[in-house]
Amino acid sequence: MKFKTSWLAASGLLALATSFAHADCDMRSLENRVAALECRKSGCGMINPPARPVVNDCAALTAFGDLLIWQANANGYPLAVYNPDGHQFTDSKIANLDFDYDLGFRVGLDLDMPHDGWDVSLTWLRFYTDAKSKVSSGNYIFQSQGHPGFTTDGFGSAHGKWKGKLNQLDLDLGREFFVSKWVTLRPHVGLRSTWLRQFFNTDYDFVSVPERETHSKNKWWGLGVEGGLDTQWGLCYGFSFYGDIAAAIEYGFHKIRVTNTSASTTFLNVKESYRVSHPVLDLQLGLRWDQSFACDSFNIGIRAGWEHHTYFSQNQLPYFVDDIAEGLLVSNQGDLSYQGWTVGAHFSF
Repeated sequence: MKFKTSWLAASGLLALATSFAHADCDMRSLENRVAALECRKSGCGMINPPARPVVNDCAALTAFGDLLIWQANANGYPLAVYNPDGHQFTDSKIANLDFDYDLGFRVGLDLDMPHDGWDVSLTWLRFYTDAKSKVSSGNYIFQSQGHPGFTTDGFGSAHGKWKGKLNQLDLDLGREFFVSKWVTLRPHVGLRSTWLRQFFNTDYDFVSVPERETHSKNKWWGLGVEGGLDTQWGLCYGFSFYGDIAAAIEYGFHKIRVTNTSASTTFLNVKESYRVSHPVLDLQLGLRWDQSFACDSFNIGIRAGWEHHTYFSQNQLPYFVDDIAEGLLVSNQGDLSYQGWTVGAHFSF
């Protein structure tokens, strides 16, 4: 009797294990599990349907362009220290660069693929700008750029000019999808490469001594991984708010040179070249409008918003702390940022 009971129990367990094995074979495939979940969630519809204007499940191409009305800001580039009321540093002021708004552009192509609504985009950003500063204060101006040993005599005037050149390429893989009737999300990852060139020249003038000139160059190239999230919040009649955030870590190298001269004499000539990683942060917020037409065969849109981009620890110019410990210097003097208005348009077909 015990043998019969044991045999029946073993047979039952074997049959149960066999049925689980067959069920596991049927559901082991990720595609099968996703398909079953989609059917339970939305009646055999997609969980998060794509939000891009894809025509008849075929690939769509989007061309887009933006006009950039931005202002740059670079920390760590003071022109001079001055005091209009006397030779002492009490109640003195620091003359910094004055940054104005300039124009740039951003253009790109985006390919929407039929595979699950994925898209691949390539973007080129170009923004060149400059800044100037001038100060006059009798003989009470002390230079902030160059060798500090030359600041014992006050100057009568100081002039500074900065130029910045930014070129950037982004290659993104993303997917824009609906999370509700009026909200879409687009997570994306990809590669970013950045070329940054900074030039800072200063002139210090005084009647009794030759003119002092400082020329600084800071060239950076980096390549790294970037990722972020684009959001769209629908209103009505094709209007919506958008808010995007992205970040990148780029590994590259700086090439830096600083010279300080007076007439035909060179007092300072410092060169540096080294590799380092820098983080980058991008933020966007604005209003957009888009509309499909011709039986959803085409889509056009315009947008306007505010952007902020920060390139951390970019201002890597050698700065001597004092003229006694000449080997003691500070390289990292601040961040480089861009912010301003952006007006753009796109066309999908």
